[in-house]
Amino acid sequence: IAYNQFNLPMQIDFVNNRETAYIYTSSGEKIARKHTNENDSTKTTYYMGPFVFEQLDNAEKTLSYLLTPNGRLLNKGDNNTPVWEWEYFLTDHLGNVRTVITPGSTEGIAAVKQINNYYPFGLKMSLECYNISDNRYMFGAKELDDHFGLGWSFFGGRNNYYSALGIWHTVDPMAEKYSFISSYAYCLNNPLKFIDPDGREVFLALQGEAQNKALSKFMSSAEGRAFIGRYANAGQVIAGYKFESTGAYAQRGIDLRLRTSSRQTMGYRLGTAITYLKNSKSGYKRLQKVREGDLPSGQHQYETIIDLRAGETAEKSAYVLGHEAFVHADNDAQQLIEAHDKGEAAKYNTIGDFVKDLNNADLDAGEEHSDLKNDLIESIMNYVKSMGLNEKTDYYEKLYEKDKSKY
Repeated sequence: IAYNQFNLPMQIDFVNNRETAYIYTSSGEKIARKHTNENDSTKTTYYMGPFVFEQLDNAEKTLSYLLTPNGRLLNKGDNNTPVWEWEYFLTDHLGNVRTVITPGSTEGIAAVKQINNYYPFGLKMSLECYNISDNRYMFGAKELDDHFGLGWSFFGGRNNYYSALGIWHTVDPMAEKYSFISSYAYCLNNPLKFIDPDGREVFLALQGEAQNKALSKFMSSAEGRAFIGRYANAGQVIAGYKFESTGAYAQRGIDLRLRTSSRQTMGYRLGTAITYLKNSKSGYKRLQKVREGDLPSGQHQYETIIDLRAGETAEKSAYVLGHEAFVHADNDAQQLIEAHDKGEAAKYNTIGDFVKDLNNADLDAGEEHSDLKNDLIESIMNYVKSMGLNEKTDYYEKLYEKDKSKY
């Protein structure tokens, strides 16, 4: 197996001159896979967002299927005369595809094309499965590559999970966060409780309800809607609220992701807000660790991830979300924009000076907490006041005062 500079498999050689090769973007996203058989015939698959094309030898690329949030739209014809067929995925609480159905010949009755049952770490129970579909999106709803008997599932940021052993074949890119367990372990060795959507970080499988309640409370305030709006795109609907225009941060390539993480992962922290350079030359990288050689040639793409600790009440999580949003995430985004504005105005003497400002945007939590303690962050003060008025309680004010006392 040959690996690229991002520690992702680039070429796998099998017996009898068989070979599988992969092509990735700079952020580690797989965009092509090529299987070469012993007779030198080839089959290449191209991944273009939700569109998946296939090419046999040097023939024309043909649209094979389109991925949707609920399954696949298959093309049973060719590019000139497509014949469409829907496949719908039915998943379990972990996101595993358990059943694939398609509209049957009788209206209102579905036809079953695939049934999958798994052992806890994802290996299929061969005697408990049924298949007349070529669908390979199975465990974790990730694509299984079992060509030449490989048996790897591709998770995006970490592309080679092997369910037969329940391990990854590459080191965890977030290993420093999970120093208490092997960097090859899948889901903290507890795949019934945790999920790992992209091979980078682990989350509770049933986190959605508490997270959604906290977000709904946050969005009930004008300050919360304004914050989310800075990251939203025009027409996007979040927590039932439609944003009419693209926000200031979104226009500058800054995304936002809200997650819930386990107590084991978060420790004593109720929440964190960390900003990453998504398209650095060395992959997804935290701002404080970015170096000159990591900077991409085109537009920089950033993402701020706000983590909330699982197991807290929706009210407490809503306050913590406000803290991470107004005390940290807003400041990170504003410093990023200032750094890029200075760069565009040629106010830096060296690229190194620009990189230092990127690093500092993720390193000034102490100063941010000092501003919180001294009532200098107007947005969180207004948020706390709005939440108290909306819910007719002084709970948020008490949390705010307790929060300030820690610093």
